[in-house]
Amino acid sequence: MIKVVKRVLYLSTLCILCTYFAYIHVAVMHKEMEKVTTNNQRETTKVKNILIVAYMRSGSTFTSKILEHGSNTPAFFSMEPLWQTYRKCHRRKKGVCCPDNTCRGPLNRQEEIGFALSVLQSIYACNLTELPYEILRSFRAFPSTGSDYIQSAKCFESKTSKMNVKQDLCLQHLTHLCKASSVIIIKTLRVDIQLAMLLKSYIENVSIIHLVRDPRAILSSRKEFNGLTNDPLSVQSEHLCWTMQQNSMDATRITNNCFTLQYERLAKEPEKVVRSLFKFCELTFTSNTSRWLQQFTHPPMEEVKHQTTRSLVIPGPRNSSHVYQKWRQNVSWREVEIIQRSCDQLLRILGLHVFAGETELRNLSFDVMKN
Repeated sequence: MIKVVKRVLYLSTLCILCTYFAYIHVAVMHKEMEKVTTNNQRETTKVKNILIVAYMRSGSTFTSKILEHGSNTPAFFSMEPLWQTYRKCHRRKKGVCCPDNTCRGPLNRQEEIGFALSVLQSIYACNLTELPYEILRSFRAFPSTGSDYIQSAKCFESKTSKMNVKQDLCLQHLTHLCKASSVIIIKTLRVDIQLAMLLKSYIENVSIIHLVRDPRAILSSRKEFNGLTNDPLSVQSEHLCWTMQQNSMDATRITNNCFTLQYERLAKEPEKVVRSLFKFCELTFTSNTSRWLQQFTHPPMEEVKHQTTRSLVIPGPRNSSHVYQKWRQNVSWREVEIIQRSCDQLLRILGLHVFAGETELRNLSFDVMKN
């Protein structure tokens, strides 16, 4: 009987000890998980997410390069992820609006607001495996991060959405580049400021930049690179200026959450403007940034001469203080008159001169900016 009691006591003690050590083990694991979660959260807060809301030929690639290369920190750049979805149109809160001045409802799930926001969220989270195939193709179509590798490895080349081992390797490569970056930049022409603010309600640490440019310069550049539609110039200029004006008005209501960047001022006074821009985006402007910016915006003449046509579409180093008014030498006075009639109010909002005649237009000593 005594032996039985001793055996029961022994087993009871053993159970209590096992339970105690199990509890200790779980508690330690829980603490470790808390530590990992805290570290992950800390790492997440270190990543700077930047969204550039721009317009075709507004200087957005020039701006993106400054943010991507001038910040002296690893950056991941996604250019036009929604290109395949909206093409020449863009997504506003009220619908899908196109250059012919018409807006319509979404034709399919991919044109819904939720789809656009989920794409942007996935890129900022580096969850690139969540992206539909047609979105991944933007990394091949545009000079985004990893585009050289994607071109050489022939990633996302097929128009079909069939994934294979090669595509998986491409995704792994992009995901690695994204997760290794402390700045993630998305440039899009296809969402408006209202949608950008809606995104900010889901992802707090997103810096929104609204890039604006003289509509006369934008439309002149579009014509030069075959970017105009078949619609009359008056219709295209009305659509562009109405969209930019609406976005500008929305941006002024949220000045603490949106940085309005005027291309003309960036090109004329790059260091002054970039310092303000970096401060808004919580990026560090260093002496290296200053040197890189000087080389990028005021390169030696020999370097400018050797630029190809492609480098004008995807800008390399060039004298920005000369470039921002160059359109005035090429555009016809008739075209300027049409655009000015459609965009008079926007030009005044942006602080730009409305030219009284062709003589004033061609005189580059008469700056396009009022102050």
